[in-house]
Amino acid sequence: MDFYLSYYLGQITATDPEARIGILSRDGGYDVLVEHILETRQAKGIVRLADIDEVQHQKITAAPPLALLENSPQPETEPKPQQSLVPYFQAALAALRRPDAFRPSRLHNLQKYLHKYVLCDLFADKADEECERTANAVIHKLKVQNFISIDEQEAVSYHISDNDLLQKIQRYILSKRPQTYADFQTAVQSRADALCLRVSPNDIQAFARHLREQNLIRQENGKIEYAPFAEPKPQPAPKQAAKTGWQPDEAKWKN
Repeated sequence: MDFYLSYYLGQITATDPEARIGILSRDGGYDVLVEHILETRQAKGIVRLADIDEVQHQKITAAPPLALLENSPQPETEPKPQQSLVPYFQAALAALRRPDAFRPSRLHNLQKYLHKYVLCDLFADKADEECERTANAVIHKLKVQNFISIDEQEAVSYHISDNDLLQKIQRYILSKRPQTYADFQTAVQSRADALCLRVSPNDIQAFARHLREQNLIRQENGKIEYAPFAEPKPQPAPKQAAKTGWQPDEAKWKN
């Protein structure tokens, strides 16, 4: 199968450099080939999709005819109000966290991947300049929040496993310090939702147990206390019987 794919990709890129290519496969080994085609610009666009549900017609079809472009409304000249980055950030994080997801190892490929595929639905009514600016802002936020790291050669490393996200939730909880278990549940659930991590009530209980085992929190009657814990108050020493002035004559008892 690998040879067939390589052969036909070669045929497509040789005959149609404007092609938009979609590879439906869970095999991440194809990502090297995908990135090579992106880097050498042998196609208009290429992406690997792990599931048929990810395939959307508008992502791989050609650009609209020129006549449609001529009849389309011109972009507004008035500045638009700044939009929240949250939906773009969450869409990018969710896509990168999917099982067998395509995770570009080079910065410029990550920029193209987010712009053309991951965020294309959210970019439907936006100018290319705004789309590029938003994609770069998403990447910056991923870097600042340590979901990715980028070295001097612009190679990208990802820190988005479940364990990575749980560490982020732990730091969030220890800084926010909810005082009741109900508030603790709400805070964990809210943070997990923001990080595109699915958690159940049982998961939250297990997370609280983990924090207790690490001696980071104490729970009692629905209340939560955080380390460093207050030392218990010293208990007063038990009172001893007061000594009287009279003492028995031991010599008499011995006789």
